[in-house]
Amino acid sequence: MLAACVGVLLLALSPLALGAPPPCGDAEECLQQALEAREREGEHAALELLDALIAAHPQRLRARAERALSLYRLHRMQDSIDEIDGLLALDLPRNVRANLQALRDEARYRLTSRSTARFGLRAALGYDDNVASFADFDARREGTSTTIGTVGGRPDDYVEAGGRLRLRSVGVGRFNGRLDADLNLRRYAREGDFDLQDLRLRGGVEWRPSGLFGVSLSPGVRHLRRADAALLSDGSVELAAGLSHDPLSMRLGLERAWRRYDSAAFAGLDANHWAGSLRSQLLFGREIQWWVALDLEYREEAARNPVQARDLKRASLHAGRSSERQEWSLSLDDSRYRYGGSGQPPFAIVPEFEDPSGDPPTPVAVGVDRIIYRSLEARYRYHLDARWSLQLRLRRQLSAIGGLATSLDRTSIDIGIEWNR
Repeated sequence: MLAACVGVLLLALSPLALGAPPPCGDAEECLQQALEAREREGEHAALELLDALIAAHPQRLRARAERALSLYRLHRMQDSIDEIDGLLALDLPRNVRANLQALRDEARYRLTSRSTARFGLRAALGYDDNVASFADFDARREGTSTTIGTVGGRPDDYVEAGGRLRLRSVGVGRFNGRLDADLNLRRYAREGDFDLQDLRLRGGVEWRPSGLFGVSLSPGVRHLRRADAALLSDGSVELAAGLSHDPLSMRLGLERAWRRYDSAAFAGLDANHWAGSLRSQLLFGREIQWWVALDLEYREEAARNPVQARDLKRASLHAGRSSERQEWSLSLDDSRYRYGGSGQPPFAIVPEFEDPSGDPPTPVAVGVDRIIYRSLEARYRYHLDARWSLQLRLRRQLSAIGGLATSLDRTSIDIGIEWNR
């Protein structure tokens, strides 16, 4: 009797009684059963049978490929990528490798394109050694410039606060949407005439027929205030096409932009431009990621005052490393504006700061035919936990205005704390 009870108990605890898939004997038959289960019952049933098949026959590469596909369809993107990486490390036929790589690219894209809403706040204390250095309120710059038409300045401390919102959605079918909002406030301890409030909004919709290729349309607006008075507003629309094949991604963009000054004193600087840009990036690693990117841009700008017409040639190189706790990045930028308008070149006016003798200098007007900015920016971030991080930022900008011999360089450094959710 006891032996019979034990037999019944063992039978009740057997894999079949617990609902687990039966042991796999013939590999081809088990694979066929898994594919049929996928059609009848869905991916969960197929995955159970594939796991049993691989446990019994780990050399069956077709089963591992089908398992990667099931994981992808169950939205387990990282597990799918891990399975594919194991297969790609083997010697596979070219067509099989190409199909697996395409699936991996799609899984990688989906992994980083889930619907998300992120919000962040930042506060920082900093020092700028040339507050009123000559500035150009370029729509692509970060808004750390401070004035227009002045050259040379004085050092000052500042406090900076900002917030950002990032909305991402996978959307309907192959269409994805995004909305970015950034607000940055900077207040100087003494040079209050150069306090800044910078608001930027940018949206976009992307059509991505595959993990390799996508086309996007992105409108954006910006409003900038200086010393609590409206200074300028600009808007832009960019059409871009992107191609990605891990670890390389490339993006080609065409932009139309408009810039309008709120002050009548700068009405002649109102401008429209066309710009073409190319960005390429290499991304390596999982636990620790390394990346390097190159940006190229050419722009033609038509101003209300023909004297201010100009073109821009820009090249930027970026590199960085990120891990669970730390991130650092380094950016080098070379931007060259060349004025080609008819008549006299534009003017740069020396600010009316007191010189060492105590007498205010006489404003000087000089002809300008080009402006060159060269900058280096280094950033470091340390994550205290999942939400809080400390940041250190150093920026060095070298400026040269053709026709003017004076020091236009500036250095700023700040340390801040950021909260994200």
